Amino acid sequence: THQNQDKKQKQQHNHHRIVVMARKYFHLIAVFLFIPVTFESCTTMSFSYAIAIALLLLLESLRCCYTTTTTKTMMTSPMMHVHHQEEKTKNDKVDGLYENK
Repeated sequence: THQNQDKKQKQQHNHHRIVVMARKYFHLIAVFLFIPVTFESCTTMSFSYAIAIALLLLLESLRCCYTTTTTKTMMTSPMMHVHHQEEKTKNDKVDGLYENK
């Protein structure tokens, strides 16, 4: 079972790595596609970027407004902060970075 878990973790790690590389490749292609157009028609692209950013901000605002109160409470609760601190300390111990003060 321990070997199966290790194998599964390695597969998940490899899959995550492939996804990350695919995303980086996609962003590189996007940059190469937009750079020539940006230099050719700077005013139009500035306007397009402004519209895109405005839409993203609007969607993010709507997402935040419609998040349930329970979720907001859970995300800002003191216990979440404590849990985060415990996880951080545990990770530091695992990485050998934990120092006794």
